[in-house]
Amino acid sequence: MTEHKNGVARCAPLGRVLHIGAGAGQDVPAYLAAGACQITLVEPEAEFQPALAALAQEQAAVHVVMGAAVATLPEGEATALLRRFSFAGLNSLLPPKAGLQALFPGLQPVEPVLVAVHDVVALARDMDLDQAGAHVLVLEAPGQALDLLTALQAADLLEKFRLIRVQEGRLPLYEGATAISEIESYLAEVGFGTAVVLGGKDPDWPVLEVEADAELTQQVSMRVHRATLADLAAAERSNRMLSDRLAQAEAARGVAEIRTAQQNLGVALRMQFLRETDLKELQQRYADLLQHKESQDAVLHRLSEKMTLVPAVTGPVVKPAPKKPTRKKPATAPSKPAQTARRAKKDSKQ
Repeated sequence: MTEHKNGVARCAPLGRVLHIGAGAGQDVPAYLAAGACQITLVEPEAEFQPALAALAQEQAAVHVVMGAAVATLPEGEATALLRRFSFAGLNSLLPPKAGLQALFPGLQPVEPVLVAVHDVVALARDMDLDQAGAHVLVLEAPGQALDLLTALQAADLLEKFRLIRVQEGRLPLYEGATAISEIESYLAEVGFGTAVVLGGKDPDWPVLEVEADAELTQQVSMRVHRATLADLAAAERSNRMLSDRLAQAEAARGVAEIRTAQQNLGVALRMQFLRETDLKELQQRYADLLQHKESQDAVLHRLSEKMTLVPAVTGPVVKPAPKKPTRKKPATAPSKPAQTARRAKKDSKQ
């Protein structure tokens, strides 16, 4: 966008410049010449990083943010897919329409890459736009211009810029994009309707430059402020109603919880009473058993003493061993030879 710097020179001395889609930083010398004290360059294309890093090294006023600016950060994501082309100025986070290829017949797609994304509102707030000077906003983010502008307007930051420059298609060339004429109308509604210039080298890819009408932007800001106050008042009423309902619900739940707690306490007390009763009964049984055992021990002790005294007085009682019965040997009959001998002896005596 180096051919279109009349607005920058006219607004000098500049304050702060936020350039989204800064390319290799070719517009930085013009910003510095117009007295810019802080220049934030946002660029998603990695091939421009060496040149931008060199600028930041040479110029203390230059701050480089690699990545793409978005109106709303993707939930849970810090990256987005950058659709790339042989002409880096047409790279976009949005899918292209068929009209883009028709407008640029020699355009060739390049492999898309994931790039870091940054909240445009956060980027603007980090620049301390309340400081004096004519602040400049430059948007070269194909297909995203209106979303970025509305996000800044909703955050009451758009009115802090003196000059806004946007490059976008005469017709929407990306899914969800807005034509440059609609962007011009929107900027006029929010107070940027003076020194309007629609130029650029390509009439199908024009550059819109507008300056703020201080009185109009203040009126718009007041309308937005009043609308915001009305919304806040409505939200506060709604919150009070919800708070009252919540308090009633909490009170009802509290009563129910108290009743439940009382019931639980009653059950617990009854259980405790039963346990104490059982404990007393067990203690009484134990005492009775212990007393019975002690009485039995006393009886056994007395019997033991008596048993030890009896042997000392009478002595041991010894029973005589029983006599074994004698067995008579049976008379044996004399043998025949003995009988014959006795008989012979008898006969000789005769």
